Amino acid sequence: MATHRFNHPNDATQGGTWFGEHGRRICDWSWDATTKTVKVTRYMRRKGTDLINLGEQLLTPAELRERLPQLALEAAQWIGKGG
Repeated sequence: MATHRFNHPNDATQGGTWFGEHGRRICDWSWDATTKTVKVTRYMRRKGTDLINLGEQLLTPAELRERLPQLALEAAQWIGKGG
């Protein structure tokens, strides 16, 4: 089961890291509020996921804290499949 750790426990916009079995790093992610993009790095490959069309400007900090890590994990899975 994957586990997540925020870089700064009180500020989800500072990004985080997902870990898999035996503590192996799955991906690192960061949030760029200016461009409304989650940037995910996995295996030295980087992908940006644009959230402008998801209504992120209406999300509260608590909602961002919940959604950003999940979006990062989904992007990392896509990267792992060669995306």
